[in-house]
Amino acid sequence: MTKIKLLIVLISLFTLNGYTQVEKIFDKINKTDNDSIKSDLCNELCVYYVNSDIDSSEYYCNLSLKYSKKANSKTGIARAYNNLAIIYREKADYNKAFEFNFKALKIREKINDIEGVSNSYAGLGECYLLLGKNDSALYYHGKRVEFLKNAKNKVLLADAYRSLGIVYRNIEDYKNAIKNLLNAAKVSEEINDSTQMAYAYNSIGIVYRRMTEYEKALEYLFKSLKIKEKTNNLRGVAKSYQNIGNVYMKMEENEKAMKYYKLDYGICVDLKDSLGIAHELVNLGVIYSNINKIEKAIQNYKQALEIFDNIGNEKDKIVLYINLADDLNDINKLDESIKYAKLALDLSKKYSSLYQKKEAYLLLYSGFGKKGEYLKSLNCYKKYVTLNDSINELRRNLEVEELLTKYETEKKEQTIKQQEIEIAKEKAENEKNELIIKNTRIVIIAISLGVLLLLIVLFFVIRSYRQKQKNIELKSTIKGQEEERNKIAKELHDNIGSRLAGTSNILKNISKEYPNIEILKKLEKEMSNSYQDIRFASHRLSNYSEFDKNLYEGINEFISSVKHIVNIESDIDKKVIPETLKNDIKESIYRIIQELIINTIKHANATKIDLIINSEEQKILIKVSDNGIGFDYKKVNKGLGLTSIKQRLKYHKGNININSSNQKGTSVSIELPII
Repeated sequence: MTKIKLLIVLISLFTLNGYTQVEKIFDKINKTDNDSIKSDLCNELCVYYVNSDIDSSEYYCNLSLKYSKKANSKTGIARAYNNLAIIYREKADYNKAFEFNFKALKIREKINDIEGVSNSYAGLGECYLLLGKNDSALYYHGKRVEFLKNAKNKVLLADAYRSLGIVYRNIEDYKNAIKNLLNAAKVSEEINDSTQMAYAYNSIGIVYRRMTEYEKALEYLFKSLKIKEKTNNLRGVAKSYQNIGNVYMKMEENEKAMKYYKLDYGICVDLKDSLGIAHELVNLGVIYSNINKIEKAIQNYKQALEIFDNIGNEKDKIVLYINLADDLNDINKLDESIKYAKLALDLSKKYSSLYQKKEAYLLLYSGFGKKGEYLKSLNCYKKYVTLNDSINELRRNLEVEELLTKYETEKKEQTIKQQEIEIAKEKAENEKNELIIKNTRIVIIAISLGVLLLLIVLFFVIRSYRQKQKNIELKSTIKGQEEERNKIAKELHDNIGSRLAGTSNILKNISKEYPNIEILKKLEKEMSNSYQDIRFASHRLSNYSEFDKNLYEGINEFISSVKHIVNIESDIDKKVIPETLKNDIKESIYRIIQELIINTIKHANATKIDLIINSEEQKILIKVSDNGIGFDYKKVNKGLGLTSIKQRLKYHKGNININSSNQKGTSVSIELPII
């Protein structure tokens, strides 16, 4: 109770000091008629309130904008637009944040405000990062780095490298994160900027912590701490204590973690930093939870919650609510645990925080399950699984985007190098021609013919190169599809399948205890059916023994797996398929047949499918026909299934012919060279 009172007194003192500062600014505003000065003072109020009262911050920002317009100050107008962008970003109104960021950027580019342009690029990058659009976030932070390189502004360049490194850290690309953060440290050392140097070392330490390389993490964090202590940067020292504590907590050295958290807490109290106090109460709560002092942990969390309420900090409440719900669940205070989990869920929806949303559903699943409210528990578990799958899908998409970006970058670099070579050659030839022109026209004609011949050769070389590049792209696409199929298949079988099986067993046991509850039987049956569907989907997506066994057996095995769905008549002569067939051709034949049959099952409403495989003059001939409803080929020409088939045929120089009409079935004929 004494600690709570102490915190309240500290917060009150901070508030009173704040009001003294605000009153001084108001006094200056009332004493001046200069609109530029009024704009600057209102901007101070905007910055003062941004972390505690966002609406007041917006109000004073608009006043600053008004006075800047009256004074016709382009710099002031751009600054106000930039601050409005930050305010709307905090409010999660990203459309308005983008609008004001671009307005600020346009003005700053016109007046050649290097620092302002740099800040606008950073703001755009942060907005895209919060929206989960990592490629765009990397684009604007990367553009900021290139802009500052050209401007030769090393002070801002160090910060730009650090910001780019943090973006890479947030998307878990730790290699590029370390690379950019080391660049930040190098530039800071060159200009002897100890502040930026400390920031860079601190960020490097955080990356190594996430990589679980804890000794390296501590090495860089202590480097950062040493610089901050030398420059008497108390807030920086406090942050270093917190980060060092975080590493020790990950290493499960709870006593050391608590030591540094308490050191951070002490500085925050001295600085009357209410937000810092709240953060350290949360961190200490986690340590208490780790050492099974749950009641002490809950007490800390509730003190932190009181501070967050007083300063109007909603975002940080999400993690706090989750911690409270988790610890209350552990000591079986289920109603209170569910209450905080629901509060966490509401805020995570508001701020589009998928990870916290997922954790909230998991806690609700556990809480309702312990209370015996199984339907609510099951519903929350389904939402948890769906969210988890969405997060995994986002990660997979990010990996693909990064690979594509890397490929395109390398391709552009190769093109630029080629162009530079050609320009250099052309320049040399021109200089040579100028000398030859002075002597004789005959020599000019000879050299011209030589240049023409060289261009013809270059034309054929470039054309050959482009064709090879297309083949490499096709091969990479096909390989990527197979790898993605295997990833999804493994996820379905090992993760979701096992969960469904486990849940099915739970429901089966419950239905035995309560045999008169019909809905439990239905749920158990539906869960079992879902598990079988998952197994079929997993089998369909995965490789069949890496295509190193007999293709004939592989095709027949697949047909057997789907015969319970539709009648399939196959005519395949085992001798038609050579044993020496290359693995990539075997793989493509199998996938094409699989894709055609699955598409027919899904879309054609057919009762019969005929599959015929023959060979002719170093070609495999495949024909798949059905008695289904047919389709309009032009309308579905770009469907995912047909696209995959066409990519494989293009790679192997094969052909496809499709005949289909409404209610008269479909026939697909394929020729595939096997040389």
